[in-house]
Amino acid sequence: LAPDGKSSLINQKAAVDAIQFLHDTIATTKISPQDVLSWDEEPSRQPFTSGKAMFMRNWSYVYPIAQDAKASQVVDKAGVAPLPSFPGGKSSACLGGYQLGVNANSKQREAAIELLTWLSSTETQHRIALNFGLAPTRPALFQDEKIKTEQPFMASLEKVFTGATARPITPEYAKVTLALQSGISKALVSGNVQAEMDALATQIDQIVG
Repeated sequence: LAPDGKSSLINQKAAVDAIQFLHDTIATTKISPQDVLSWDEEPSRQPFTSGKAMFMRNWSYVYPIAQDAKASQVVDKAGVAPLPSFPGGKSSACLGGYQLGVNANSKQREAAIELLTWLSSTETQHRIALNFGLAPTRPALFQDEKIKTEQPFMASLEKVFTGATARPITPEYAKVTLALQSGISKALVSGNVQAEMDALATQIDQIVG
């Protein structure tokens, strides 16, 4: 979306080039199998941890699985890298995660605040990072020696997170994201990227305008 959140930029050259590149990895260079068009996290992870895929875009939970000899064929053979970018561009992942909040009308407000304080504490974030491979929200923990030893990929994630891009800010986010998913999927299947993005931009403009 544009900075004011009232129009779409999805049919501009930078976005079209990126989506065309993704289409070509499937249809032309065949770097990715056609099946990726219907995959989410786990179907993407399974070929990677079984040693049948060179790379994978996924969330941080995959790394501990990749290092588990009972579940992986790529133990000590997997690493983490920023998403690729075009020459002159900047790598930028999508900023995501779980947000914690307390309902203003909660009857257990103090208890809820106590829980959130515990969940966001350095000690709890440290435990979650070690046990589940989930990135901490406390920046200092990326340099914690125990985390660096047991979850070495975390050090690489710090740069990824500091350069991440937030999702579009709009009160119509639910409608916009569904439109994006559908429109980009059509473009990846058909290869008519510019036409599909023009149609998608019109649809999003109608949603947010």
